[in-house]
Amino acid sequence: MNFFTTELLSENSLWQVEDDQFHHFRNVYRGKEGTLVKVFDGVGTIYYGRVEEIKKKALAIKVEKKEVVAKNEGLTLILGVPKKEYLESILKSSIQIGLKAIILVQTKYSPYKFKNSDRIEKLFRSSITQSENPWAPELVHLDQLNEIESLKGSKWVFTTEINEQLGIPEKRPDFIFIGPEGGFHKDELKELSEMKDMSFVRCPTPIMKAEVAVPYCAGFATLGAPGVNPV
Repeated sequence: MNFFTTELLSENSLWQVEDDQFHHFRNVYRGKEGTLVKVFDGVGTIYYGRVEEIKKKALAIKVEKKEVVAKNEGLTLILGVPKKEYLESILKSSIQIGLKAIILVQTKYSPYKFKNSDRIEKLFRSSITQSENPWAPELVHLDQLNEIESLKGSKWVFTTEINEQLGIPEKRPDFIFIGPEGGFHKDELKELSEMKDMSFVRCPTPIMKAEVAVPYCAGFATLGAPGVNPV
């Protein structure tokens, strides 16, 4: 089983677990003393250890060694804030496919005003331990579409509002931009078209929900697009 911590652990130390992770290990996972485990901190460190002791309300993990993993310098997702239920699915898949960062933007068709919450934090933690991704993507929220222009790097806007695929650069982008369920407003497309380092892409697929579009477009941008260098 995998665990998550925000504490700085050291080798040969004992880490006490008293939260929901303890209850999951004992009552769901049915873990025993001596079980080998991994502990992730979301900022690149993996601790390897074993369960030393299980008490009535807590367990102790003996940290045997640690590994520091270099930060992923891959794609960053820019996402028009979608419906809440879709957003949670998207955040999970973004961690699972190893996106570097997630930038949420309020667009004309965003159904609500995004606010970070404890639920989002718990979702990040559970997704990290499930996927064994050592790094949690940075989560940023922008109120205005024009704030995107300050982001340095090439950007691909995936949209169904164009009739054909326009000139895609040979090198993969730094950012992929996907709209909410209603797509982009025509005024937003015009504003984006006037920004630097911006390309518009129409995937060779039917219209997809945002939660499906994110992993598909991430793969398309890195590996699947004809002529795109994945390096």
